[in-house]
Amino acid sequence: MDNTLLVDVLAGITGGFASVFVGQPLDTVKVKMQLFPKMYGGMFSCLSNTVRQQGFFGLYAGMLPALVSNGADEAVMFGTYGQCQKIVAKSVGANDTTDLNYIENAAAGSIASFFSASVLCPTELIKIRMQGISNEVTANEKLQDQTTGQVFKKIWKSEGFKGLYRGLGCTIVREFIGCSIFFGVYERSRELLKPEGKRKENCDALATMMAGSLAGICTSLIIYPIDVIKSRAQMAIKDNEFQMIKNEILSNGSRGLYSGLLPTIVKTIPVTGVLLLTVEFSKPFYRKYLSEIPNSLSSVSYQKFFSICDFISGWTAGLLYK
Repeated sequence: MDNTLLVDVLAGITGGFASVFVGQPLDTVKVKMQLFPKMYGGMFSCLSNTVRQQGFFGLYAGMLPALVSNGADEAVMFGTYGQCQKIVAKSVGANDTTDLNYIENAAAGSIASFFSASVLCPTELIKIRMQGISNEVTANEKLQDQTTGQVFKKIWKSEGFKGLYRGLGCTIVREFIGCSIFFGVYERSRELLKPEGKRKENCDALATMMAGSLAGICTSLIIYPIDVIKSRAQMAIKDNEFQMIKNEILSNGSRGLYSGLLPTIVKTIPVTGVLLLTVEFSKPFYRKYLSEIPNSLSSVSYQKFFSICDFISGWTAGLLYK
């Protein structure tokens, strides 16, 4: 049985979790600067202000939805990316996905983006509300009481199911453009950094991290204004994305669309490097592990995998409703 999809999904989950632990503090700073550009003098001002008001762990606000968001997103992204590579390879007559050039890999990434956007939108919305909530709580509210579950229930009660998908339009556009750039630059960079006479799959850890970091930087520079609008649309209650763009340009000028870019770039370098390093180097482990399972037990192994997924989903839901 072909375990390619399962390997990609497991590697994506592993990489997603690793990237959250590395990048969550700077992601919190980025979101705060996106939501409240006039409140902070810069990245270090926002960082010190957050630590002073909320303590060090205030930088990890929204950690649970971030883990769910990144784990699910990277699982869907790398799982569907691998399958989309097969579709593109078949359509261009390539013998294998490793024969695709960077433009064809970019096309596969753009197709896969539609699947990841549907997973990312609600989980990112909860994360953003939690990261920005410290700037909006009243004197009678306790910041520590604003848990993931409370934020989720507040959104559900006031905005309904539709509210969980606020900012979906910007999320789709961001993912479509971002994934095509990300995978295109990443695969091209691996081609350039590969050992002489070898395939890009033979890149060492440093080359893989460099390729991932470069892909992340290029992607962030291009899609950042869309991400700013998405964050503010998800924090707002009434305005749609187009109204948010109009209001932002009128109030802060086009420079407001780049508020928080510095912490994003600083975060992107280690996060995307760790993400791709973890994904690429965990794949052989999962391939070896799954290959050792007898074919007669393959269906059982899949059942166990999905049972574990059900358990994790139930555990996460329990945390949300606490």
